[in-house]
This record gives sequence, structure tokens and C-alpha cells, in this order.
Amino acid sequence: MKRVMGAALCALLAGGIAHANAETKLTIATVNNGDMIRMQKLTDD
Repeated sequence: MKRVMGAALCALLAGGIAHANAETKLTIATVNNGDMIRMQKLTDD
């Protein structure tokens, strides 16, 4: 059981390291409704 858990942990760590090097693009869209306008007022722009 310890070997299985160890192997799973190693796989997760290796996947995390590979993912950390990946380039990520984040796109945020907004709409003009009352809730979004309130949210925009709360941001530090």
C-alpha cells in the first residue's frame, strides 16, 4: 500500500512540475449588467 501511495505522490508531483512550466493565457470577459458594474467598482484598477 505504501508503494502505491508513493507512486501516486510521485506522479502528482511530476505532473505539477510539468504543469508549472506550461504557458497559461487567461482571458476575462465582462458584461454591462448591474452585478458586473458592482464587481468592477470593487477592483483596484
